[in-house]
Amino acid sequence: MWDEQSQSSLFFLSYVCSFGNAASVVSSCHLPELVARFTARLFATFTRAYIDDYLQPDFKLANNSSQEALAFVHRAIGVPLAACMHEACANCNESFKALNDGPLPKCKRRRCHHTQESLGVVINMSNAHKEFVDFSPKPGRCKRILSDLDKCKDCGTLTPHEAEEILGHLGFVTHSSIFGGVARAPTLSFYRRAYKRSLDGLSCDLSTAWTTRMDQALEFLHALLHKDKLPHRRVFFNDQPPVLGYSDAQGETYGIGLVVFDPFYLRAGVPG
Repeated sequence: MWDEQSQSSLFFLSYVCSFGNAASVVSSCHLPELVARFTARLFATFTRAYIDDYLQPDFKLANNSSQEALAFVHRAIGVPLAACMHEACANCNESFKALNDGPLPKCKRRRCHHTQESLGVVINMSNAHKEFVDFSPKPGRCKRILSDLDKCKDCGTLTPHEAEEILGHLGFVTHSSIFGGVARAPTLSFYRRAYKRSLDGLSCDLSTAWTTRMDQALEFLHALLHKDKLPHRRVFFNDQPPVLGYSDAQGETYGIGLVVFDPFYLRAGVPG
């Protein structure tokens, strides 16, 4: 730290990465990833870490033992989980008290259920015994996204800040591998508006006016996020390694921009 009075650098011992440090996020992710691997090996849990959240499936007959094991490890290392532990919280107590003292404190813990919501995606594990899991976007989120865009169209404006917020909510269909990133190209006009981004090689969109391309993007989203036609993904359990495919949009070596790798044949090739 630079000291203006002495015009020299002062050094302090810190046991944590300071906010804004380039390594803070990486180091922050290392801890939950380590805990997830530790609990998997020691307690046979299915824990997965995502930034500052955990995804924790468990068997119903296990009586939340995986969550208890995860909480135990965090208490042991001095970093307790963000559970409110309020006596009236249904997520923290098997038998909770009904109180009328106003709203409860925010609690990030979720009790194990067959259907759970995480990051705007609904995960249905009720058919796990049939060897598949269903994923779908949260209907309420989709409705709010379309409503916000309809309001912007009616007003004839879309500010960079509004575009950035909408794109943040659309991440589950533009970047998430669960639904294949299907809306990335149609929403390009919103990306160009959001904080002066330009992903298509064109000049940045510095205006706030609603455009014809945005009309087309909104029409696509209304078709994709309609309450009766929401994207759905069914993932089957499979012990076999997947076939990998990638595209570099050039394909100079093969004459085409798509390459497929089948681990059973141990070679890459161009699909016929």
